Amino acid sequence: MKKYGKLIIVLGMALLFGVLTWFIEAGVYNDGLFTSSGIVRMGIFDFFLVLYYGFYFRTGDIIYLLSIGGLYGVLSKTPGYRKLVSKASKLIGGKEMIAMLVITFVMGVYASFANQLLPLLIFVPFIITVFLKRGKDRITALSAAMGGIFIGYFGQTFGTYGLNELMSVMSFKVTNALAFKIITFVFAYGLFNLFAILHMKKNLPVNELKYDPFTTKKLDETGVKKNKQAKVWPTVLVLSILAVLSILAYINWSTSFNVNIFNDLHTNIGNVTLADVPVIKNLLGNFMAFGSWADMLPLACLISIASLVIALVNKINFFDWLGYYGEGMKKMGKVAVIYALCSAIFVVAYYFPWSTNLINWLFGSGKFSVFSLLIIAFLIAFFFIDPEYSGFVFGTYLTSTFADKLVATGIIMHLGSAFAMILVPTSLILMAMLTYLDVPYKKWLQYIWKFAGSMFIVVLIALAIMCNM
Repeated sequence: MKKYGKLIIVLGMALLFGVLTWFIEAGVYNDGLFTSSGIVRMGIFDFFLVLYYGFYFRTGDIIYLLSIGGLYGVLSKTPGYRKLVSKASKLIGGKEMIAMLVITFVMGVYASFANQLLPLLIFVPFIITVFLKRGKDRITALSAAMGGIFIGYFGQTFGTYGLNELMSVMSFKVTNALAFKIITFVFAYGLFNLFAILHMKKNLPVNELKYDPFTTKKLDETGVKKNKQAKVWPTVLVLSILAVLSILAYINWSTSFNVNIFNDLHTNIGNVTLADVPVIKNLLGNFMAFGSWADMLPLACLISIASLVIALVNKINFFDWLGYYGEGMKKMGKVAVIYALCSAIFVVAYYFPWSTNLINWLFGSGKFSVFSLLIIAFLIAFFFIDPEYSGFVFGTYLTSTFADKLVATGIIMHLGSAFAMILVPTSLILMAMLTYLDVPYKKWLQYIWKFAGSMFIVVLIALAIMCNM
């Protein structure tokens, strides 16, 4: 049963939410006013439709996750990557705490600036493999690989992930309350790493490489001439180019920084013609300007191309590349399935909105309270999964009800989503990554509650000060 623990949890949540449609009235907001839709029950066939749409609505993300599996399926078979892992593992030997601080900071800054968090998942398998090879447990490896994403989402500064709908409806800018956001980032970074390092120090070295789907064997080059040994730099070069393209593509340059160079470049490329035919535009097809990428499908295409190039530079033939890529996708399959099933819970909220009625009841008289609004924001993220859809559903109500505190309300909604991301069993990213390393959900909660509790106190105090200034 433990093997299928997260699957049982997610399916159980979807089933529970479906059962509740029989007892709680549904409702919608129109121009900020709540209207009851009566009981909208979900039937047996509806449940299977919910599962279908859970996969359908997240097709791009699912293909992206599978492409990461394909990439590492190829990488784990190449001598260049195996040597890279060995070098990285040796490099951080005895300096795991410093490595944790550096990795979570770099990834955290990007997550804080980006319009999408998923691009950072490209680096997760590599980081996890390196930390597991150092004898660290799965919780430590997961903290190193995912900590930056959680930190950056808490302290989102110029990033727009999950905020586009709220910013549009509530008319606040990404630069509003920037000092508060930076302070939140600093506290999130400090507290997360404090508890991660304390956990690392109190746990003896273990061998949990069996949980790593893309672990690599040490490359033995004893007796091999230096000029015949595996080269690391070609693989590093390809991965570095992929990383740079990913970083550039998913930062909203225009909205966050008023930088239009990539939009202009995209337009100029589209205007290049040969005999009145836009050659480059036709060759590239539906290629978007950096900064306007939101869906993960374009990055999945880049990952697939990068994996093929890596195979070629490591002298792997095309058919072996296909085999390794397919093996990697298969290993990532369970992660993609859990991710899609969490999305199915969003589908229940979309088509059978009993949770909208519940949240409306919790809003009560609409009196502004930092504590109660933060709890409600957390529950909204728990029920509705997608922060953009939450903004679409509740944005007009929040705007009309808390007109004098729009910025604070927007920040509270975002922070509620951040707490949900690290705590609830409907969190897409969390449940996917727990599945990747087969970390029990209960074990994760036993670890993360100290950070979540400390961060909750910090956030409450900071919000109370901000709202009374």
